[in-house]
Amino acid sequence: MASAAYETTTRTIEETTVVLRLTEHEADELRVLVGESDATRVRLNILQALQEITSPVAATASDTVEYDGKTYELGARYRDVDGDVWEFRRNEGGQVEGRYSTAYPWSDDYYPGYVERTFGPLAKL
Repeated sequence: MASAAYETTTRTIEETTVVLRLTEHEADELRVLVGESDATRVRLNILQALQEITSPVAATASDTVEYDGKTYELGARYRDVDGDVWEFRRNEGGQVEGRYSTAYPWSDDYYPGYVERTFGPLAKL
């Protein structure tokens, strides 16, 4: 007898990108250098990217990550056992990173599994 059922499949895609980190002054200098070059398609694409520098994209509610069997929503805030607030996001390279309070910088050392084991349990706010 035939049967049908919905299934959910999770797929992981690995992609390699190059991230160039520059100070604003370095980006200004590179913009001048690229702008003065011959107008090849690649150079025009680089110049356009330098002229349209964007901020990192915030995680959406549907962006999640799982550590040690627990799913964390990136972009959400979590409270640890001491009452401190943590948040997590995916950086430009696709790696998950976190930070304690908005006063501290993002760090890939603070991924949800580490924070949960060290300061948890975490409760979503």
